[in-house]
Amino acid sequence: MPDPDFYVKQNDTASVLADVLKDEDSVAVNLTGATVKFSMQPLAGGAMTIADATATNGDVSEATRGNVSYTWAAVDTDTAGWYLGEWKVTYSGGKIQTFPNGGYILILIEPELATSTPRYLTLEEFKGSKELTNTVFADDDLTRALNAAEGEIEGLCGRRFWSDTAATNVRYYTPTSPNLLLVDDVITLTSLLVDPGGDGTFEETWVENTDFTLEPFNNPSETPARPRWLVKTHPLSTHGLLPTRYPRTVKVTAKFGWVTVPYEIEQAVGLLASRLVIRSREAPLGVVALGLDAVAGRIAREDPDVRGLIAPFVKRGPGMV
Repeated sequence: MPDPDFYVKQNDTASVLADVLKDEDSVAVNLTGATVKFSMQPLAGGAMTIADATATNGDVSEATRGNVSYTWAAVDTDTAGWYLGEWKVTYSGGKIQTFPNGGYILILIEPELATSTPRYLTLEEFKGSKELTNTVFADDDLTRALNAAEGEIEGLCGRRFWSDTAATNVRYYTPTSPNLLLVDDVITLTSLLVDPGGDGTFEETWVENTDFTLEPFNNPSETPARPRWLVKTHPLSTHGLLPTRYPRTVKVTAKFGWVTVPYEIEQAVGLLASRLVIRSREAPLGVVALGLDAVAGRIAREDPDVRGLIAPFVKRGPGMV
């Protein structure tokens, strides 16, 4: 992808799109007495983003030197992406000419910095690995790459590797087996309640190691500690089996997630994010148009290093502890 002729940050309106119009001999056009309009359309096609908006060709001295400018409106820059622009000049005699000759202005509206903060690898840690410490020019690209990499790793593993901030949260589950229930990763369990009749009232309080077990048993003792995520009915339970006839019959109150992000996950995120930054800067139009999330999925599924790092953390179904 070639470098754009102009950059503007998403939702910015203070900057001005300025240009010098030249004829086919690269001589500045005299715009004295002319009116100038600016238009812009998404590179991928579709409706015009800006259609014949009034531009400025400055005072007399500027007009003779071909100077034109357009001040962005909020609606012009609210959508990130690549765009094609052109100037349309109507001379005092009524004749019309568009610029640049034989082409368009390539404009990039850069996305705002992602609002979410990377959880597995901080921006400064990532910058240090890229010898970008004490720089800020690439922060937006790096943050977006980290967030896309983290989201893809979580999707491939079927779990997230950060801890709830609250001591307890409530989640509901529908058993598909009377003996096994896959739940989200549990750091500390407070209670497990069951609604056997499916009426929304959780009458039964199940006691861990009496009515059910939460497995894998030894995960909390590993270094770093791992969560438990599989409920199994206890053979001696007085409550019997998990109810499978009705939806949302198990209520779990717990602190969910992982206490510590595994080193392998940090490495996988850093590796994938690095490749995303490179791909986003070097990819052809077809790949760029997909967006970072789609590119992250493609790389992660094809990259043997990423797959190898995350393989032990892919969440498996009931019975595959």
